[in-house]
Amino acid sequence: QLSIKNVENWSVLAGSVVGWGGRDYLVPAEASSYRLMEAAITAHTLYVKENSRAVEVPASASNLMSWLSNRITTTIDAPDLSADGYTFLGGRLLPSDPEGLPAPAAQLMYENASAERLTLYITAALPDKKVEWELLNHDGVEAYYWANDMVTCTIVAELSQDQIKLLGRKVFEQLTRRPEASLHDW
Repeated sequence: QLSIKNVENWSVLAGSVVGWGGRDYLVPAEASSYRLMEAAITAHTLYVKENSRAVEVPASASNLMSWLSNRITTTIDAPDLSADGYTFLGGRLLPSDPEGLPAPAAQLMYENASAERLTLYITAALPDKKVEWELLNHDGVEAYYWANDMVTCTIVAELSQDQIKLLGRKVFEQLTRRPEASLHDW
C-alpha cells in the first residue's frame, strides 16, 4: 500500500540522486589549464632546489627524450635555450593527474650560469586540442602555459613576465616546429 510517508521517502531519495548526479553541471569544473599549471608549479618547487637529484635522467643520456616521448605519447625534443643562457640538465617522468588530465608528464630542467633554474612541464595535447595561452604568478614564481593540437607545456621560473613569455615563444617554436606567428598575438 502506498502511503504519503513512502512517497515522501522516495521523493527525498530521488531528489538526492538527481542532485548528486547533477552537481558537476551546477559547479563548474576547474579549468584543465589551471590544474596543469598547478601541477607544473608543484613539481618545479619540489625539484628545482635539489642538487644531487635535480633530474631523474641527465641530459647526457642518449635515450632520455625518446623515453619521455614514449611515456607521454607525444614526440618531444629538449628545446635549446643556450642562446638565453640556459643549459639543459635533464628530465624526469611525473605521474598522471588523478582527475584525468593527460598522463603522465615530462619535466625538463634548465639552469643558467647563476644557478637559476627553469622547468618545462609537458604533456600530450588535451582531448579538446584547444589552443590556449595563460600566465600565472604564484608566490613569486611565474608559470606560462600554452596548449595546442600537439602538446601542452608550462614553463615555470622565477623570471619576469616578459622574460618567461619570450622563452615561451622559443619553446613553442621548437616543440611544435611551428613559428609562433602561426597562432595569434599573445
